[in-house]
Amino acid sequence: MEAKNKCDICGEYELLPFKCKYCGGTFCGEHRLPEKHDCTGLAILNSYAYKNEQIAKSNSRYIKKRKRSNPVQRLVKNIRNFVYLGLAIIFILIIGIGYTTYTKYQPLIDDYNAKINSMNDAYSMVEHYTDTYYSSSDFLSDEWLAGLKNSIDEYKTLGEEAISAGYLIQDCPYYDKNILYENERAFNSSLKRAMEYYNAPTHTLQLWDDKKEAIMVYPNGSRCHITEHRDAKDPTYAQLISFLLNDHTELDTYIPGSYVCENFAIRLHDNAESNLIRAHLVNVEFYGQSSGHVIVAFNTVDRGTAYIDDTGNTIEQKMRGCPSLDAYVNPAVGQEYIPQYLFPGLAGGWYHTSMGRVSDVYQIS
Repeated sequence: MEAKNKCDICGEYELLPFKCKYCGGTFCGEHRLPEKHDCTGLAILNSYAYKNEQIAKSNSRYIKKRKRSNPVQRLVKNIRNFVYLGLAIIFILIIGIGYTTYTKYQPLIDDYNAKINSMNDAYSMVEHYTDTYYSSSDFLSDEWLAGLKNSIDEYKTLGEEAISAGYLIQDCPYYDKNILYENERAFNSSLKRAMEYYNAPTHTLQLWDDKKEAIMVYPNGSRCHITEHRDAKDPTYAQLISFLLNDHTELDTYIPGSYVCENFAIRLHDNAESNLIRAHLVNVEFYGQSSGHVIVAFNTVDRGTAYIDDTGNTIEQKMRGCPSLDAYVNPAVGQEYIPQYLFPGLAGGWYHTSMGRVSDVYQIS
């Protein structure tokens, strides 16, 4: 056992003894502290001079370290720190401005796109009607429709220019808020009147003949109008027959120059629409005749198109016993136009003769 591993106080052997840095003695764990072995350096440790000496050494090391620091290095370090700080601030600003811009202007963009889509949808619906009919209402005319389209085009052009200028609609140089809003107000005002008209359960439309490019009129010169129901649908053949059995348009009296085929066809059409059955007016032209003939077409979902001619008899025909019955016909170009009784058992032997050879057939409504 080596003596250097023994405690100077108790003599106990220590595998890893403690060595006091103040007196240089070797001690066990119990006597390692200066107070436990009456350390001769304890008085020096507690003296005022010693404390001042330690403070001076500490300050000396700090001063030497400061003196060794290069001013250029400190400058570079400070500049680098400022650059990092500046980049961080710029990044935060970009994120903040981007988010603010998005939250501020994206709703405007979305609202603009939604309005354009809504305008185009509404215009397509209105155009569908005005392409086929001229309404009895004064505002549904060519001029009104052109104005409606112009409002959409101008609104769309201004908005697209604004978006292409950087999505900042309210601030871009192309954006004239008053002009854009004025177009929007004009469109909405016109559209509101049209929607009030078209969204009604039924609406009355003035008939327009595309082939003749003229408003349809009765023999007395008054304009022809039909009524359409918003919820009308194409019927089955059975539904059509049931409707015709309960409809009595064919019983009206034909009065030349006053109550003619147009009157019968329009009445049958309107009665069908009121029963939620979609009906269409069809004009038939004949070779060698100046006037045509109007009938009603039903696009049945199970047996195709059924053409119904409900033109009634004159007083003279009724007096001779000619029955007034529903008739169907196949108006094929180049063929003779010969109506057939839909219920021949009720005809009592009567039948229709040819009204002429068909030269043209086209839908009016």
